[in-house]
Amino acid sequence: MNVIKMLKPLNTMLKNFAMKKEIKARKDSEYKNLLEKLVSNGMVELNGITYYSIADLTISFYEGRENK
Repeated sequence: MNVIKMLKPLNTMLKNFAMKKEIKARKDSEYKNLLEKLVSNGMVELNGITYYSIADLTISFYEGRENK
């Protein structure tokens, strides 16, 4: 019984780590899709704003995510 109690915090920590990795992968995938649209169309819209530059898109995408 003591072994199970000792392993529960480790299991919780591993689940949290896996969830953070999944969220990061999802955000990276979303950014990649926006970047592909920008390259192919010459522009992309994010949150009602049209971007024509990779730099502007990158700054807006990641700056907005960190503040939330």
